[in-house]
Amino acid sequence: MNRIALNIALALGLAASLPALAEQPAVGTDARPLAQPAWFLDVSEGAVTPRGDFQDDGGPIVAKGRRSYSEERALDDARALLEQTVAEWLAPDIPEGWPLPEEQVESLILDRHVEPIVLDLDRLGVSLASDPEAALPQVLYIAAEQAELSPEHREAFLDVYRREVGARRLSVLGGLVGFALSCLAILSLYIRADEATRGYYTRRLRLVALASAGAAGAVISRFVLG
Repeated sequence: MNRIALNIALALGLAASLPALAEQPAVGTDARPLAQPAWFLDVSEGAVTPRGDFQDDGGPIVAKGRRSYSEERALDDARALLEQTVAEWLAPDIPEGWPLPEEQVESLILDRHVEPIVLDLDRLGVSLASDPEAALPQVLYIAAEQAELSPEHREAFLDVYRREVGARRLSVLGGLVGFALSCLAILSLYIRADEATRGYYTRRLRLVALASAGAAGAVISRFVLG
């Protein structure tokens, strides 16, 4: 009896699920899945919303990329839009040309979504009969990232920027000191060599000293400027 009751329950459950299965979009159409977050649907392709003045309090934003051939490209496009908006948000305290730290940008992310779009090439009037190996995509992807711009995040970016600028200034100062010491050492060696040769090779020693100072400056600048 228990087995009979179980079979009846399974049959009723299957019958109840058939209408739902019939309503699902068929493979090969350009219909999108319904499992899309609300914030994803409210943004146009290749746009950021809301896009305005975030200087005071910041706020939530959504960066939605354009249609791409792969999920990776779609995510990269959405990330580029997000980073552009973050750079505008940080200006003028941080120059827009400053590369944003990846970990700081990642800390802004609240959610991300990648949406596949299955193309019906026949309905679009595209035929592969003439060239079966044509590299036409049948699935495109759109990605979006939801982020939160807050005063705390802004201060974190500023802290990283200040520390980086401070380290660069110390490096430049150290390079200048090192170059000055190198020039003093070269000058001391030049004087000793000139005195030892009694001025017979003064011109050559000067050329060697100048070349040595130039080489020292080039090496130090390479280490300082990276």
